[in-house]
Amino acid sequence: MRNWKTYKISDLCEVGRGSSPRPIIDQRFFEGGSIPWIKIADATSSGKYIYYTKEYVNEFGASFSRYLDKGSLIIAASGVSLGQIKFLGVRGCIHDGWLYISDYKKDLISKDFLYYFLIYYSAGFHNFSSGAAIQNINTEILRNTLISIPHLSMQNSIASILSNYDDLIEVNNQRIKLLEETARELYKEWFVRMRFPGWKETKFVKGVPEDWVYDTCYSFADIKGGGTPSTTNPEYWEGDINFFTPTDHSNSFFIFETEKKITEKGLRNSSTKMFTKYSTFITARGTVGNICLAGTDMAMNQSCFGIVSHNENDCFFTFLFTDEMIKYLKLVANGATFDAITLNTFKNYKALIPNTELRQLFFERTSPFFYQIENLLQQNTQLRQIRDRLLPRLISDKLTIKEP
Repeated sequence: MRNWKTYKISDLCEVGRGSSPRPIIDQRFFEGGSIPWIKIADATSSGKYIYYTKEYVNEFGASFSRYLDKGSLIIAASGVSLGQIKFLGVRGCIHDGWLYISDYKKDLISKDFLYYFLIYYSAGFHNFSSGAAIQNINTEILRNTLISIPHLSMQNSIASILSNYDDLIEVNNQRIKLLEETARELYKEWFVRMRFPGWKETKFVKGVPEDWVYDTCYSFADIKGGGTPSTTNPEYWEGDINFFTPTDHSNSFFIFETEKKITEKGLRNSSTKMFTKYSTFITARGTVGNICLAGTDMAMNQSCFGIVSHNENDCFFTFLFTDEMIKYLKLVANGATFDAITLNTFKNYKALIPNTELRQLFFERTSPFFYQIENLLQQNTQLRQIRDRLLPRLISDKLTIKEP
């Protein structure tokens, strides 16, 4: 490499580990909390920042954790997200599943360049040293990782090129969030607050529109389970059929690509089945209650349920109905562990179901939001692909750029 120097990461910055209050189920750490509690499960967006968390700790809980400022660089140290790199978009406390980097030698290293180097190198964390896959990384592994860097101005130029793509992704993510919030708010306005078009002229009986029914989601959709092809038969795997599992869930409404894929033979020789595009998936075990829409036809494993609307134009209503159902179930759990969803969950949950005509109107009003979300997510995929083609060439000095 032309005039690039090699350092250990510990020569350029400090490396530390997050901390978690224990036992993690003790509600004393979380009751009334307003401090973002950043867990590995929060690193689900396609952008480089974590802005939102599912849980919050209070000051007591924070005293047992690691407080980091907005803009801090963190690295997932274990699990399926091993080596995932994120910047904090909020000030908060990080779980002990994260490593963090601080106290940069600013005359030697650009934080943004280090971020892109770690993305480039992240595969090495899975095949460290001897080439055997490892389940976690620790502070010593990260401190001793070697990094070759050009002078600071060149680092900034390389990071700037790559950041252009990430900046566009972040803009799209903000637009996606606004569209998702708009769709959710419209659902609440129409079907929770009952301020739907024409509500003033509608006859209400005991506070309920006359032609609405109190029923389960079975009145407008089918609930289907999944399955898994035998993992010992290689003919069933590495095909071109997306295979949804709970680990594929993201914070977005849609899922387009899954980590695992199966073959037609695997599909035929197992209890899994194909779900059509815009089916709603809900995780029933592990991280329970995460939902998303299939962005393409795909199969699903037995740790999830697929909800398929009887009328294809009910697909977005079905998704948001399920979203409200999960919020309600978590609310009534009242701090208890929400650890499983079964068919009885769907059979026992009843709500007011609007008439067919109003659901059709809801589809017409909300489908532009969902289609635009879908389009923006696909744009993000293309932007990431371009960035990821450039990244290894720039970070390894195989692509020459003009000296600043």
